[in-house]
Amino acid sequence: MAKNRMSTLTLSLEHSQHVVFFVDLLGTEAAVYGNPQRLSELTKLLKDLKRGEGEFKIHSELASKNSVAAADPAISTFSDHVVISFNLDALRKETESPYRAVISTSKLLIGGLAYRAFAAGFLIRGGATLDSLFHEQGVVAGKGLIEAYRLERSTIYPRIAVSPKLYQALPAHTISPIHEDRYGVKHFDYMEQMLLHAGGLGGGAARQKWYDSACRLATENIENFKETGDANRMEKWGWFLDKLQTTRSTMESFFK
Repeated sequence: MAKNRMSTLTLSLEHSQHVVFFVDLLGTEAAVYGNPQRLSELTKLLKDLKRGEGEFKIHSELASKNSVAAADPAISTFSDHVVISFNLDALRKETESPYRAVISTSKLLIGGLAYRAFAAGFLIRGGATLDSLFHEQGVVAGKGLIEAYRLERSTIYPRIAVSPKLYQALPAHTISPIHEDRYGVKHFDYMEQMLLHAGGLGGGAARQKWYDSACRLATENIENFKETGDANRMEKWGWFLDKLQTTRSTMESFFK
């Protein structure tokens, strides 16, 4: 009897292959200590993400229509950090295209997170990898978490740095969200989905208005940090603005 219990316990604590995102929201310290409204927005953002509400709602019928299985992620949030993971071992039993399911869902979640974070005055930065992980009921542990965290800490700019293990594993036919920036760093591109969220029900006109406002804010921040001598933050906003403008130039049909 004791042997059976031990076998069940070992199985329930098994680490499996996951696609793992570790995301940090930048600029939250000022909100926590001095801006109650932004702190409330941050808290609501994290609650909505955890519950799958608002921008984070996954429409399984839309995924089915596009022949992509809806991937059910595990999500944990703590302070200004988010861990999102997809159990590939489980997904392989449910769909013939597990990576397509992961990509379609993660683009929605990370893009929505970037959009909501920006609206609250924050940028995002993170790491993404493919490795073993245990992630259930808010408990997350394993190699995947450590590697994704290290990737996040190693990148300066507001991008989701991607490990070679992950981008090499993606099938060639998959529409890849993995891009390489001018510094040669491969990253998960959330900007396109961020701009799609920005349109909402208002469509192209609303999206253009949001885009113009975002560019102005980024430019103002760059100038402000330049004047105060804060090169680190100035470069972060410079990277964001450059990526935003580059992405906008490839999405003309969505702004009409």
